[in-house]
Amino acid sequence: MKTIIANQVRTFCALGAQQTVAAIDGAVPILYAARTCTYRLHQGMSECNGHQGSGNLGGSSVICTGMHNIPVPNNNTTDTLINAIQTAIKITDAELYVVLSGCIPELIGEDTGAIVARYRSQGFPLVYAEMAGFRGNAYSGHEWVTKAIVKQYVTSPARVNPRLVNLWASVPYLDPFWSGNLNALKYLLEQLGLQVNVMFGVYSSPGSWRKIPSAAVNLIVSSWVGLDVAQYLKSKFDTPYLHYPVLPIGAGETSKFLRWITDKLHLDRLKTSVLIAGQEKEFYDYLKRMAEFLVKYRRDFPERFFMIADSTYVSSVSRFLINEIGLLPGCQYVIDDPPKCHQAGIIRQFEADVGIVPEVVFIDDLFGIKGEIEKKLDGRVPLILGSSWDADMAGDLGGYYLGISSPLTERLVLNHTYVGYDGALRLLEDIYGKALEQCG
Repeated sequence: MKTIIANQVRTFCALGAQQTVAAIDGAVPILYAARTCTYRLHQGMSECNGHQGSGNLGGSSVICTGMHNIPVPNNNTTDTLINAIQTAIKITDAELYVVLSGCIPELIGEDTGAIVARYRSQGFPLVYAEMAGFRGNAYSGHEWVTKAIVKQYVTSPARVNPRLVNLWASVPYLDPFWSGNLNALKYLLEQLGLQVNVMFGVYSSPGSWRKIPSAAVNLIVSSWVGLDVAQYLKSKFDTPYLHYPVLPIGAGETSKFLRWITDKLHLDRLKTSVLIAGQEKEFYDYLKRMAEFLVKYRRDFPERFFMIADSTYVSSVSRFLINEIGLLPGCQYVIDDPPKCHQAGIIRQFEADVGIVPEVVFIDDLFGIKGEIEKKLDGRVPLILGSSWDADMAGDLGGYYLGISSPLTERLVLNHTYVGYDGALRLLEDIYGKALEQCG
């Protein structure tokens, strides 16, 4: 039996799904869990991850039963949830309430669904999801609560809008750039003449969720998160889905993404070609400006990059840095624990579309990773793309560090993104700005 010591927590637990609910404008999370758990998750996934704020009734404002011990099941434990639900309904005027049960209610066998059903029968818009931390990490929790809302809240539409696309991408808050990513993807799709329905962030609402069945297609832009939801939506509403396994970063990948969408949805190819031509001209004009800087031989510039991030970022950023910038890849460490059925597909993405195929490691214990990277440097100056946990390691190895993964304590992230043509330029500015700052 393998023993894993919790070291440098990056993926949190399933109850992190509270942040998914907090990302829906107009939805209210109700936590049937320990207040310590809920606040620590807020700190880890928001405060210490880009300082993203509390969201919609999250953080210290979250409505929580405050279970701190494992009691013997009785009316008093049930009453704490009933009181929390009644309080939420009394003090808020929400279109959607989501009850999330943590470890304690599940360990003592509480029937959360029965309590929620009592209020649903009275016409209150409540749904529930079992989110015990021992069930999985926050990536899985996001999938489960999303699916629960779809199952219990979303009904069939009167008609389908052939121009409407449901967009599913980054995990809210856990990915510090989730809001900017959704905005950038929405903008790209709208340039093709599509209407985009976004379930999280600035443009979201419970109404966005009710519109889900009206879409002609569900678009998943992620290595694996969202696929289970898309497959469920296909079975429930017969809505087809498209899966693009990487975030489009840079001219090459973004143009490929736009052409792919155009072909799949039978859009105007000429319009897409004109759009791409204009965007690529601008992108490569800026890239030419820094060409001298990029090819200039400086021994203190990063020569080999290592990533410690989730599978979507590892594959997306690596493609751009290898294929368009020509950086040499070191080992790429995947930390989001993708289901076994998706791991081979993630590896194939590197083998098929990356100029130099890097070593990819799925890892759940980062103890000793510094020594592993040191062995693979080959005397080159490293660039570490990871989380705040990795900053000191980069300095010890004589290299550079850029935070792109949770937790991210040293950056304020509002709508920053590396998606698209402009996003890739921001990534280059961030990487080489760090290098210039550190090497003088």
